[in-house]
Amino acid sequence: MKNTFYLLVFIVAFGCNSTGKHKERLQVTNDVTDKISSELVERKMLADSINNALKWKEIADGLYVNKDGEIGIWSFKLLDPPDYGYVYYQICFNDENQTPLNAVIDLKTFRLVAGDGFGAYYKDKGHIYHSFGTSGGSNFSIQAEADPSTFQIINDCYAKDKNHVYEMRFGLIEEADSKTFKVLKGDAEDGYCYAKDKNNYYRGRDVLKENDLNTPEMKEIVSRLNKL
Repeated sequence: MKNTFYLLVFIVAFGCNSTGKHKERLQVTNDVTDKISSELVERKMLADSINNALKWKEIADGLYVNKDGEIGIWSFKLLDPPDYGYVYYQICFNDENQTPLNAVIDLKTFRLVAGDGFGAYYKDKGHIYHSFGTSGGSNFSIQAEADPSTFQIINDCYAKDKNHVYEMRFGLIEEADSKTFKVLKGDAEDGYCYAKDKNNYYRGRDVLKENDLNTPEMKEIVSRLNKL
């Protein structure tokens, strides 16, 4: 009776997330579990058990379906220590109505456009979707501002459509002008991506202020941007 109650509480706590196991993740050994509390070990085992029962199967890039017909985006929730955790599948959007992915995604045209767990974009015939990972798992949502017919990836950091510019991890850059947005080719020495438009210079998603541009390194980057 106690185990049944624990299982029900666990499922309810996850709401629109469904937990599971992925063959490419860490194979847990006794050396690892010896360093982890028994509560976390039990939590992972329970999560794996639930998803084994749901029989998740990949049907598109990162998109899975279970035996009940629910679809979900693959995600990994970290516990402690780092890299120890469990897989779950996000089966609802994080909107006000917790809309099921089934109600929106077109399975025949859904695909990954670019990116990875740090930040990625997906599309189908009607929508652009954005995802970024955290220690608590993935955040998968509709990029409502995006125009699917003109959406394009610029480089590893940026994407744009006819109206807006997007950063790979953080999504919409509200200040950016799509028509005049240009990016610096190749990574800068500090590893950041740089870009400009008619109004601003950018490092990643951040608008650079005047005092940011006064170092010798930034002056050199600005000079290269101005030649685009």
